[in-house]
Amino acid sequence: MRKSLQMACGTFSALFVLSAAYEVFACTPPPPPPPWMTAAQIEAEWNQRILDSQIGDWSSAATVFIARVESKGTVALGRGSRGRRAVLAPVLQIKGPDVERRIRVQHTGFLCGANPALDALDENADGYFMVYAFDEKPSASSVFATTALDRLIDPNALEAWRSAYDRRRGQ
Repeated sequence: MRKSLQMACGTFSALFVLSAAYEVFACTPPPPPPPWMTAAQIEAEWNQRILDSQIGDWSSAATVFIARVESKGTVALGRGSRGRRAVLAPVLQIKGPDVERRIRVQHTGFLCGANPALDALDENADGYFMVYAFDEKPSASSVFATTALDRLIDPNALEAWRSAYDRRRGQ
């Protein structure tokens, strides 16, 4: 019994240390760029990362739609932290089956900032967002990305938006 208790405590301690190490690693800022990189190269690298991320969002999503932020508020995250919530009202279906109901998304935790890190949950968020969800019937837990429309650069998503808009207009 005592040996089992010692092993359990040892396992718990190891998990706690790994958890703390993960949090520290996850919150480590990126290193500065090398001095030989020009501002244009740094900006190009940053834009490529954004593009790669958006392309990944598009390919991972079963459902993509444009939604309007209908209402906003705050939520308690624990340990005195506050997060935000938003209700997203679908306005144009881009990929997957039609989404007809509103979806409430919210921050659910705090690790290097409030998570999930969705554009629609930014304190200055307003207007319309491209919403990406893992499921064909999206819910708060399956929405994994929202991108402000003025930040959208993925050519696949832009072309799909154009096609969906044209279909809606009857062209």
